[in-house]
Amino acid sequence: METVGSVDRIAGHLLGAVEVNRVTCAEVLSIESGDYYVQVLFNHGVTFGEVVSNTFLTGPERLTASHIGRLLRLGWSSPDTPCHSSCERPHPNFHRTWPDGVASARIVRDLMVAMVSISMRGEGGQLTFVEGPRHGRPSTGLPCNH
Repeated sequence: METVGSVDRIAGHLLGAVEVNRVTCAEVLSIESGDYYVQVLFNHGVTFGEVVSNTFLTGPERLTASHIGRLLRLGWSSPDTPCHSSCERPHPNFHRTWPDGVASARIVRDLMVAMVSISMRGEGGQLTFVEGPRHGRPSTGLPCNH
């Protein structure tokens, strides 16, 4: 399912979907704007998020040093950095995890701030919120399926 709208509208839809999926772990949620995206995958005990990196961007869409620095200051780990001490999976995107105790509103805020930081080139930009089925079973805690 896709919803197109303003930052406020998409944040509202995202909050509802985050709260449901923290229990069901049934969907992958993403927010898109052109070539840019953030996405989140739910597991039991931990939530995994990603922000597109220059691995998948070309030309003028590539993230600048300023964008990259902002994502790092916001708490996102750089691509190719393990998400936990025993993670052996490559991470081509910026990524982070949130434990169960973190409020859903905080997860939404972190995702929306990252998206706005990399994608908004002018006022009034529209975002697309996409809810899709999860492929693979959710894990419990770390290491998380991602």
